[in-house]
Amino acid sequence: MSDDAVESGHVVFLTILYALFVHGPLYFLAQYYISGLPFEIAKLVSIKAVLNSNICVLLAYLVFVVLKLLSGGRSKYKSNSVSVSGLVFLTSYGVISLVSLIVIISFSNYYKGGIVRMYYEGMKIQAASVYRVFKDADAEPDPFLNIDQLRHSLAPGIEFQISSNGNDIYSSDNDLFHRLKLFYESSEGEDEHVDKYPDLNILLPSNDGADLGRMVDSFYKLSAEFGPSVEGSSAVIQLVQNANTAVLDAMESFAGIVFSYLIIILSAAAFYSYWLSSRAQKEINTLFSASKSSSSGDYKADDNADLNSDDQTYSSSDSVLCYSPIREISRGVDIINRSFAEILESRDSIRVLNAIAQKQLTNAGTIQQSFLVKSSPKLDSVDLSLFMQPAYNAGGDWYDAFSVGDKLFLVIADVCDKGVPAALFMSVFRSLIRYDTVSRPRWDLTDQAVAEQMVNVITHVNDYMSCNHGDDVYFATVLFVVFDQKSGCMTYISAGHESPLIFTPDRACIQLDTTGPAVGIFQNSLYVAKSLFLQRGTTFVGFTDGVIDARNEADESFTTERLIDLCDHLLAASPDITSSEIMDRIKAELMSHIGTASQFDDITLASFVYK
Repeated sequence: MSDDAVESGHVVFLTILYALFVHGPLYFLAQYYISGLPFEIAKLVSIKAVLNSNICVLLAYLVFVVLKLLSGGRSKYKSNSVSVSGLVFLTSYGVISLVSLIVIISFSNYYKGGIVRMYYEGMKIQAASVYRVFKDADAEPDPFLNIDQLRHSLAPGIEFQISSNGNDIYSSDNDLFHRLKLFYESSEGEDEHVDKYPDLNILLPSNDGADLGRMVDSFYKLSAEFGPSVEGSSAVIQLVQNANTAVLDAMESFAGIVFSYLIIILSAAAFYSYWLSSRAQKEINTLFSASKSSSSGDYKADDNADLNSDDQTYSSSDSVLCYSPIREISRGVDIINRSFAEILESRDSIRVLNAIAQKQLTNAGTIQQSFLVKSSPKLDSVDLSLFMQPAYNAGGDWYDAFSVGDKLFLVIADVCDKGVPAALFMSVFRSLIRYDTVSRPRWDLTDQAVAEQMVNVITHVNDYMSCNHGDDVYFATVLFVVFDQKSGCMTYISAGHESPLIFTPDRACIQLDTTGPAVGIFQNSLYVAKSLFLQRGTTFVGFTDGVIDARNEADESFTTERLIDLCDHLLAASPDITSSEIMDRIKAELMSHIGTASQFDDITLASFVYK
């Protein structure tokens, strides 16, 4: 028989079936026909042999399983370890057998106790009957005549002996009582039920022999003392009966019925345990086969496949789980450990790729920062400060500033969305606006001409982006400002952008209307340049929506109203405040508002003071 049949418990099932249906019947036939035992005795002996075989094979397999579990590997997979089906069969059949034996033994003891009690009470009644006849026989002319008749009124097989004052007076079978005195001995502790009654005991042959043979040839003996009578004499009545007739026949009949049911129970338990063990093995194999199919696919479906080949061996230090001495569980652990190793390998690869991507994002952010002006243009009457902080490494916000003559050119813009895609489009928008603005041969710096040329720049960029990149649905809001430091004229185009805050010397806040749609959505869009004159001492604060939409942990926005109140408070507290101080206070207030929350959007600020 293969090792797998032993490890899976199938050998136990087959051995039990052999004991129940082959060994038992053959043993009965041998005892009945060859040894000559009575039918009931031969049946009981064969059933006992079957039970012994069951118990022996269970104990042997239990020892085998324990040794396998103790010697099973914990650091690597072993294909010849004990199977879960063997454990399930051993547990199921062992529990059912143990419970059945305990119930039957307990019930048999209770039943035998009842039989012995009834037998004892009957013997006491018959002993009293013998004594009454003996007592009345003294007045009869032939006293022994009534005693001989009494013998036939007792239960079949009962012999009696009457003793008075230590002398044997009468015996219904002298030879039997003589033989019992010479060749039999009283047994104490042989039967716990008999030991409950001091005047009842079992007489066993004194010669050595098999216990079964001695029990078959044994006798039950009751010694009852009566008297003393009026004349002062006492009598001892001894009743004896063959054990078979007395108790054993009834017990044999009961045992035959009970053990027949036990054989049926054990047979059903064997088949049930085999089905249960096969089902358990199938379920656990199905469970781990799902893990196999979801892993790298290197595992075989065969349950006996050796998963621990040289190129697939993991040491205990590499394993997330220790292996089990149980084969199916160990196989599952092996699958989990292999999957974990693959996850670790994938994690390392992801870390490398993430490091590369992070490096590239960092480089993209560095490149984007290089697009921004390194220092603000220097004008006598304009104090300018600029700031931009992307939500990620790179973002879609930008600012640009340069001067031509006495005029300051300022651009604040925001490409929709965030991250690298927005940053790519930001570079296109920024390059187009700056190129179209700076590359002109000469600027006509009159206020009317500046307005017309600003419209031309934004219109050209819009037409190009909407025509060539309109399908990408990326657009930009743009605030384009040209400020003349001598005249104080500020010309602007607000292409869908947030209105800047303009604080007059008396701290009145002016907000501007939009003068056209966002850039890059519609071709042939109409843009208008508007102008207003600023007084000296006016403060300009431009920003993108990342400032007023900044969220804190409670998902509350910073809001335009809060920004207005902050600037008003700063100007009221310090009328001579510089643009950099305004910028620093706004940034500090903004970061305090965000707190531990993630930055919601790119943040861009541009502030100048007209001195």
